[in-house]
Amino acid sequence: MLPKSLLPLLPYFKKYRRSYVVGALCVFLTNGIWILFAQVIRLAVDDLKQATTNHTTLHHHLSTYALLLLAVAVTKGIFQYLTRWIVIGVSREIEFDLRNDLFQHRERLSYSYYQRTRTGDIQLRVRHDYQPARARIDERILAEQLLSGSAGSDAVERC
Repeated sequence: MLPKSLLPLLPYFKKYRRSYVVGALCVFLTNGIWILFAQVIRLAVDDLKQATTNHTTLHHHLSTYALLLLAVAVTKGIFQYLTRWIVIGVSREIEFDLRNDLFQHRERLSYSYYQRTRTGDIQLRVRHDYQPARARIDERILAEQLLSGSAGSDAVERC
């Protein structure tokens, strides 16, 4: 499930599992809706092939397909925004919890620890303890998006 290096973060991931589920659902909806884009284009091309000389009907069909394409694109954009908002928001919530837990741990350290350790060293250790954990959380979330296909659809979108 989780790599061994991420096991200490498991309680944080579990705390926000509902948000992860909603984010994953948004990813699947984003990709599912984007499939409709190709289907609408297929229907439009099929109608163009069968078009008669009646330009009014053709114009009506084309405008309908254009509105359908616009609706699909807007809906995809909404779900893609929700995906990123939820997933990145969860990442920041975990980051906040990690900072608070680290601060509480530092508060519980003995007075003698602070007497023998310079302030700059303490700050440096806090930063170096915190930064790799934050990077791993962000990597984990990015990996989930890549595995779910969100990044793949973005690459197709840019082509």
